Amino acid sequence: MMEPKVSVVVPVYNIEKYLMECLESIAAQTLGDIQVLLIDDGSKDSSGKICREFSASHPNFEYYYKDNGGTASARNVGLLHAKGEYIGFVDSDDYIEADMFETMYCAAKDADADIVYCKMAGLNDYLDLPNGVYRGEDIKKVIYPVILPHVVESGTFRTVDWGNCSRLYRRCLVQNNNVRFYEKSRRCEDFAFSVECALHADTYVVMDAGELYHYRPNENSKSRSYTKNMWISIRSLMSYMAEMTSGYREYDFSNAMQMCIFYFSAQVVRNELRSPSKKQREENVCEVINDPLCSVAVETVSCNGMNKEYTEIYSYMKNHDHRGLIRYLKRLTWKKKHIMPIMNSIFKSTVISKLYGKLRRR
Repeated sequence: MMEPKVSVVVPVYNIEKYLMECLESIAAQTLGDIQVLLIDDGSKDSSGKICREFSASHPNFEYYYKDNGGTASARNVGLLHAKGEYIGFVDSDDYIEADMFETMYCAAKDADADIVYCKMAGLNDYLDLPNGVYRGEDIKKVIYPVILPHVVESGTFRTVDWGNCSRLYRRCLVQNNNVRFYEKSRRCEDFAFSVECALHADTYVVMDAGELYHYRPNENSKSRSYTKNMWISIRSLMSYMAEMTSGYREYDFSNAMQMCIFYFSAQVVRNELRSPSKKQREENVCEVINDPLCSVAVETVSCNGMNKEYTEIYSYMKNHDHRGLIRYLKRLTWKKKHIMPIMNSIFKSTVISKLYGKLRRR
């Protein structure tokens, strides 16, 4: 029996509201011969039933149940059962265009690519990489410098999008190098996988084929609500990433990795502002900025070239001033919520905009 062209891994957990739209969009793919792996991560709603019934009526869909362990563990189960020449990922609350996998698979075959990255619409806070086929040294020159987050004067430079739903991976690249999703962190579970695969790739394709993937931020999104014990998860991920990149001898990631740790430490501190307990908030922020992992990163990187916001965060962290950092971020949050919308509204006025432009040119 010939191997499928693409194996699509779909982790599923309590997403009955959007699941059918997701499954139907995958079933409608114009690429023939795909394997779809539905990994039920211990759903307690009707998601499991929907998956079982859909798989029963669609021969290329396979259903697997596992106890709840998070998205990373669900994707790893999918990797164990994947038989396709390439592997793709779809989150169960999203949906895709009918020609998504055909477009990406054709690009992969044309370039004999290990990875195809299709830029996802609407993610404006990520770096827009130039389209092209990158091989060997070009990967080191173009891809490597932007696969870890860093901060620049214009704001946060969150690298190229690290989400795996916008990528197609050659299965033998993943399997031969034993690349797996990092299960000890339930935050940014895509990150380590996409970076590690990039380190093993000989050919990396960047394409812009329009809005092939439709990302749906839902009301329960982890990025929009308070996450307890976030530092434990992120610290573990950063330690794993530091070990992985330090073992790579063909490119020096050391300074970029320290900037990455600083960036993620700042995100954890922002998360703690949402804590309902003032006492817990102060204790957790203090723990983060006094942790040796964060302290070494802050001492290693320079704030030169950062924007004002991150320069302030950097200064408070370097001085181990957790109370000052909390006060600063609370003021900043209030300003962004109440002042910035008013200012944006004013400057949208044509008259004001022209007047402001004239004043700046004087």
